[in-house]
Amino acid sequence: MKMIQEEIISRKKVLAEHGVDFSSYLKSAEKPFPVKVIIMNNYDAINESDKNFYDTFPGIIRDSERYGIIFLITASNMSSVPRKIAQSCSAYYALHLNDESDYLGIFNVKKKLIPRGLYGRGVYQDKDLLHEFQTASIVENKENLNTFLNEKFKELNERNPKKAPRIPCVPEQVTLEYVEDKIKTMKEVPIGINKDTIEITRFNFLQATTNLIIANKLEYTSCFTRSLIDVLMKIENTIIIVFDSNDMLIDKKDKIVNYYNNNFDDVTEKIANYITLKSTTEEEKKNIIILIYGLDKYLNKLENKTLFENLLKVIKQYEVSSMIICEATKKLKSLNLERWYEEYINTTDGIYIGKGVADQSVLRINNYSQELLKPYKNNILFLISEGDYTMVQALEFEKIDQEKGEE
Repeated sequence: MKMIQEEIISRKKVLAEHGVDFSSYLKSAEKPFPVKVIIMNNYDAINESDKNFYDTFPGIIRDSERYGIIFLITASNMSSVPRKIAQSCSAYYALHLNDESDYLGIFNVKKKLIPRGLYGRGVYQDKDLLHEFQTASIVENKENLNTFLNEKFKELNERNPKKAPRIPCVPEQVTLEYVEDKIKTMKEVPIGINKDTIEITRFNFLQATTNLIIANKLEYTSCFTRSLIDVLMKIENTIIIVFDSNDMLIDKKDKIVNYYNNNFDDVTEKIANYITLKSTTEEEKKNIIILIYGLDKYLNKLENKTLFENLLKVIKQYEVSSMIICEATKKLKSLNLERWYEEYINTTDGIYIGKGVADQSVLRINNYSQELLKPYKNNILFLISEGDYTMVQALEFEKIDQEKGEE
């Protein structure tokens, strides 16, 4: 529907510039628009499959014909197609209907014409008259129809190299190729493909002191976090620092310049001092992103806990730095009584991975729905912002076994 809307807007603009209607443009233009015929087979099923379809389609079909876009719609009966849509249809063809009174409802004429009960027999209206017609068969034996059509399509494709535009769809795996040209700044980091709009979803990792990536279990965040690190390392003028308290990212050690899985006290203090120094210099400020994979275990390994709170403090003061915290929801929730939690942990905007989003209480969601209860795999994330959520096919540069669930 979105592609059709864009086509109508494009054609409308061109016709307005030339000051003509579609018929006149066809006669005068060097490269006229082709008439596009769109067949919607089984309106009932299409309407049920898209909750927003009825909001969009009436406006499209109302304007489409004047811009050379024709719709052929099939439905099980007339009542399946809402009046708002049916009134934009200029012609009706009725094949065999179970209820004979339906023919009167479709054609709205006094004289009733019931077609004979033959395969392909139907009724159509020409002005105020009804006519019975017989559908022509393109093959002698209808069992050979699919074979015939496949061969005909192949022949037509060989004769005409032009192809219809590819309809965007959510890929099974969101690889680097899908998002690489969209990796620009830390304020617009691509994190996956929106399941509804089929567009790249971005996240601002500089909007708060901390950004949460959480799941039922820490390991459920592994695949997405690995892909996210690869994205962050491609952003210019950025320093990525990783604390891997569980050694779950140790195989990426050689790729990440600032990777640490021990000596957390010394490293934390040095990073805080480095950020403080950078904030006072006049040179171009670099993004400094600190990712802690497993906050609970990181804190357990930290002998001087005040070092962590001091690090959060200097991050808050340095406008182009932030901390990304990856943790299991229960472990993160167990830390909510710590002095620094309420002041620095951002529970308004964040990312939840996989199943169990309806059961967590770390990131607030205003309106719960049935779709939140499904057992999603870990390649599905929920971007939560100020109580609203967006379902996203998550970055997945490395194909690994995902926790069983629904996509």
